[in-house]
Amino acid sequence: MNITEEMTESCSRATFPPHDLSGVSNTDLLEAWNKDHEPAAMAALVARYSVMVLSVCRRRCRSHVDADDAYQTTFLYLARNSNKIRHPERLAGWLHRVAQRAAVAVTHSCKRETETMAEPIATPDDPLERLTQRHEAIVLDEELSELPEHYRAAIVMHLYEGTTLESLAASLGTTVGSVRGRLQRGKKLLADRLRRRGVVPVLAFAAASALTVSTATAAQASEPLIDSLHRGDLPD
Repeated sequence: MNITEEMTESCSRATFPPHDLSGVSNTDLLEAWNKDHEPAAMAALVARYSVMVLSVCRRRCRSHVDADDAYQTTFLYLARNSNKIRHPERLAGWLHRVAQRAAVAVTHSCKRETETMAEPIATPDDPLERLTQRHEAIVLDEELSELPEHYRAAIVMHLYEGTTLESLAASLGTTVGSVRGRLQRGKKLLADRLRRRGVVPVLAFAAASALTVSTATAAQASEPLIDSLHRGDLPD
């Protein structure tokens, strides 16, 4: 019995919460969604990448309302275009770029002139320091989203999500040495891009780390989307 059949049989007995599929690969989860339209598979992907995606949206958007819109848009885009993903093992990098573009689009199309910028997750006391921190994190996301996908995926998985080199190598189907080289080349390319924009790389990564949402916050933002998945009525 393959993984899709096992998931289908189990789902006939009970609805899977996303964490029950935490050990299933992106490839198998996308296959279950694309071929069987299994909501538990897409819900597992939402849970897996919710913190990273919501953090990107919160860093870039003017308000939490805009950030939630961009967050929902990112995963709706995944749900409707998952069959076009050629490298499921690089899904983290793919989602980072979609989230960045969705946040920019929402910010440009839904400007709320009377609404203040969303406060950073961790706010320094100095207002100027808060603005500088946000700017550094935004520039990092912008430049990271423009890297070649194989570099972007490795950086997002290792530096943003804390994936070990060994796990990263297994996920990407390569060796630890190859992953280490990919990370080094990707970080150098990213650092060069950041410096050209006047941003110190180490400070940009620190800012992005400080402006990362909690797992509980990401789970709360995911609830409407996961409910829609199980009801089978994804919004436009």
